[in-house]
Amino acid sequence: MRRDETTVWEFLVHWGDPFTEPPDGQPSVIARTRVAVPRDAGAPEPPPEIIRAWETANRAFVEQFDSDDRRRWPYFIAVARVQEMCRRQSDRAKYGRRLAYLVRRMEKRYPLVAETMIRAALMQKPEYYGMTLEEARHWELGGDA
Repeated sequence: MRRDETTVWEFLVHWGDPFTEPPDGQPSVIARTRVAVPRDAGAPEPPPEIIRAWETANRAFVEQFDSDDRRRWPYFIAVARVQEMCRRQSDRAKYGRRLAYLVRRMEKRYPLVAETMIRAALMQKPEYYGMTLEEARHWELGGDA
């Protein structure tokens, strides 16, 4: 699977005080946009539409109050990298990994009776290891591990 060569950053203009709501029923998030840049280039500059929305929202807020009001510029610009999708393993790979961990763990803890202990664990939860009860009952240490 080829690695993606870009990173996506999300910019948003949001109400900055987590303890209050914006006045007059205004939304908490005014603007939101995503920007793709080359991988490892770092966060880009905020796009012009984000800067415009930030200035417009804050100026409109300041105009509502007297000049001596201490609350100024309550909207902030936030930037975050959009989380990339993690790789998903197939069910077959997942079951194989689980079985290998079980075998390794049991051989380390109980070297003389490992096969019996593994078979008992497989019979308790055969679907967790991708087996039927009959397959778990006939499992052998040298076969699938």
